[in-house]
Amino acid sequence: MISKIREVKSIGDPYTTPQGRTLYTIGITLEDGTKGIANAVSNEPWYAAPGTEVELTETGRTKNDRPKWKVARVQDDGGSAPQKPSSAPRKAPGDSKGIEVGQALNKAVDILIATDLKEHGLNPETFPDKLYDLAVDIYRVGKGLRDNEEL
Repeated sequence: MISKIREVKSIGDPYTTPQGRTLYTIGITLEDGTKGIANAVSNEPWYAAPGTEVELTETGRTKNDRPKWKVARVQDDGGSAPQKPSSAPRKAPGDSKGIEVGQALNKAVDILIATDLKEHGLNPETFPDKLYDLAVDIYRVGKGLRDNEEL
């Protein structure tokens, strides 16, 4: 659903996920008066300004039967905006097998989730590039060990 923001306010205290990420619960009122909530990494998310056009995807309901939303940017053509593309190539180096690439990517996610993201300068904009770089490094080490190459 695409709509415009009327009002946004932080609700309650921030909380920490099991992965150590701090999230804020944001109360959202749309231009038509519909109310719901979303999680954000900031108590003033990018969509906080009245009139901001957003795409909302319902992910569940609150105890009071209000919608829980995932909030995305809207493209000029009315669709939701894709993730900002990374300048890094998306294919792992060499003649890889999908399962090895998947395993490297999963391990990279595990490592990044276990770290203090803010301490390492990670945010939603830099996370994809850091994830890619770490997954490529893990893949290369695994391939080198499998092929008995000197590391």
